Amino acid sequence: MQEVARRFKETVEWRVSEEGRAALEAEIKALQAAIAAAKAANQAVADTHDYREAETRDLFIDLLFREAGFDPKAPDTTEARAAGVQPPTPGADCR
Repeated sequence: MQEVARRFKETVEWRVSEEGRAALEAEIKALQAAIAAAKAANQAVADTHDYREAETRDLFIDLLFREAGFDPKAPDTTEARAAGVQPPTPGADCR
């Protein structure tokens, strides 16, 4: 127990020290730069995917349900409209 207390004290002292603080600040700046680069890369790529509800449901949503052990096409399955979600417009490409 004394060894754990000693190591904890050393850790706290290192983090409070100027050297520890400088190292942490440098790590934070490096992480912030990595985040900024990832955001810039994501903004540079235009999303050209044509999203269609029925296709998205078949390819992704229903697949995830099945992986979770739920059969979305079972006869006793019912769907409920989520509050605040507008119904699709007539003729829209959806179920």
